[in-house]
Amino acid sequence: MVCVLTRIRSIAWCIAVIKTLMKIRTGILRRVAALTLVGLASQMICRAELVSVNSITNSATTIGLFFDPAVTTSSATNPANYTVFMKTGAVSIASVTLQTNGQFVALNLATPIGEFFTVTASNVVDVASGTNNAYTMGYLSDYDSRSIGVSGNPNPTGSVFTAHGDTFEVTTGGSDVGGTNDFFHFISQQVVSNFDMSVLVERLDQVDAESKAGLMAREFMTRGSRTLQTYVTPTGGSNEVIASVRAATNGTTTSAGFQAGAPAPANVNPWLRLTRTNNLFTSYYSSNGVDWTVSGVTTQAFAATLNIGMMTASHTTNGTATVAKFTQFVKSGVRPGDNVLPTLNVTLTGGTNILLNWLRTPRDYLVEISTNLTDWGILLLPILEAGTNANAREMNLPLFLVNSPTYLRLLRVERVMPDPPPYIVTSGAALSPGLGLTSGAPGGLSLCPATSNILVLTNFAQAQSAAQVIAPLTSTVTFKTTDSSQFTDTALQVRLVSGTTVCDDNSGGEWKSKILRTSSATSMTNTYGLIVAPKQTPAANYNQTSILKITIVW
Repeated sequence: MVCVLTRIRSIAWCIAVIKTLMKIRTGILRRVAALTLVGLASQMICRAELVSVNSITNSATTIGLFFDPAVTTSSATNPANYTVFMKTGAVSIASVTLQTNGQFVALNLATPIGEFFTVTASNVVDVASGTNNAYTMGYLSDYDSRSIGVSGNPNPTGSVFTAHGDTFEVTTGGSDVGGTNDFFHFISQQVVSNFDMSVLVERLDQVDAESKAGLMAREFMTRGSRTLQTYVTPTGGSNEVIASVRAATNGTTTSAGFQAGAPAPANVNPWLRLTRTNNLFTSYYSSNGVDWTVSGVTTQAFAATLNIGMMTASHTTNGTATVAKFTQFVKSGVRPGDNVLPTLNVTLTGGTNILLNWLRTPRDYLVEISTNLTDWGILLLPILEAGTNANAREMNLPLFLVNSPTYLRLLRVERVMPDPPPYIVTSGAALSPGLGLTSGAPGGLSLCPATSNILVLTNFAQAQSAAQVIAPLTSTVTFKTTDSSQFTDTALQVRLVSGTTVCDDNSGGEWKSKILRTSSATSMTNTYGLIVAPKQTPAANYNQTSILKITIVW
């Protein structure tokens, strides 16, 4: 659906805009809008920085934080150095743990958090004595996390730590995946019909020669569900890449008719991939995530909707857990609710603003804007929760943004991050590849000035051509990349549609690219083009698998 608006002038527009955008609250005088692209992260900084924060459904009492460089134990594990808020107010922190690498911090909460939450870190000191004071917003991921089995198996039941949207560390028991039923831990999401997913198994502790970690697709969460999977066993144990299938409910699990040839060795840090095309399922393995070798092919008349994701089993029943770490997990496929399109309701309010309202469907939507029905840009304005039990979204569009004519439409996204009072100050959306993004920039792309000698991998560039960003007069607008598991350097370009271009190559030594722009003193509307790409150093083993957020702060 496309809505058409014509411009209505009002001498009170400036006052209305200030009220709409600033909405001054106690202790809060800024707005944050987040636009998520898919790409690669950057590499090094010289002072402590809170890089990312994440939590997972069914594990909502733990929030994972990632700092770089490493932080000191005494400062990182002091609960007084963190504040967590959700809609109902502050959440008590029961304890804080720092993992052995000194970078991953787990905030263990007294009560589960809601869908959206904020984390403030203060006085967290890095190993070079730099102090970190940071604020960030997080949200529960769209993955289901559960142990499948019976009471006492898996033993222990699975637990998951995640500080990045594409990285999960699983600690679990579980006697096996196989036979006529399964006992394991599963991180999953539903898809309808065809899918493609891949992951790097970065770690699998050998507590048994047959400990397992890999990818799975299954019809139900019952132990005897029809299922197929490709997994690795420890390099110090069986050291194999296996493809197996249970073609009948409560039937035998076998590699026969699926495994292509003898099992390949599970080399260090193996990549796995599993795809579905109609009823044809194919498994792959790789040493770099780019060049894939088929490990299995089978035709199965499975249900249209499957649960797909990452599985882990220790192959023990004595309480000994294995630890598996999955990174660079990426998937594509239609999810339930993708075809449910809400109606965009448009109402003139007070002669100065247009209220945009739409119901929340199984998948989120945000608003795109155009003046010609050809060039569409995301409208980055504060998105508010509305309706009963937050079942709707709404946005105030200042009339001065409306040209004659102006077209509006809804765009399906992974996640809308609303801006409800009193504490969450982030608005924006999480996008999937192909949803408003251009992947694989044209040849000859130069993000930075030619004199900088910054080479980027154009095949992995991601672009958003016309994001509408509004900032108060003469304010400084900050663009900053964030949230990825990839230790690769990025270059970020911010281009005003009027022509001015600024590029950041991370030469300032921060973890992510950062660009400061001063908004025009004569106009509160700025239309930006955003492009991000990994730098071409080193050139090998780049994989477009991580989530990369571009955060706009004013």
